[in-house]
Amino acid sequence: MLDNLYIQKFHADKIEKYGSESAQSLAWFSADDQLKRFEILTQIGDLNDKSILDIGSGNGDLCYYFLTVPS
Repeated sequence: MLDNLYIQKFHADKIEKYGSESAQSLAWFSADDQLKRFEILTQIGDLNDKSILDIGSGNGDLCYYFLTVPS
C-alpha cells in the first residue's frame, strides 16, 4: 500500500510542477530524452503491420509518436 501512495504522490508532485502534458510530469528528464527512447524502440525491426502493447502510466505519447513519424 505504501508503494501505491508513494507512486501517486511522486506523479502528483511532477504534474503540479510541470503540468499534465509535459514529458517531465512522467519523470522523463526532457521531451528530447523521451523522443530518443522512442527512436531507439523503432530500431528493433520492421514494425509495419505489427501490434505494440504499451502499458504504463503515460499519456499515450508512444502511440502519438508512431502516428506522426514517417515510417
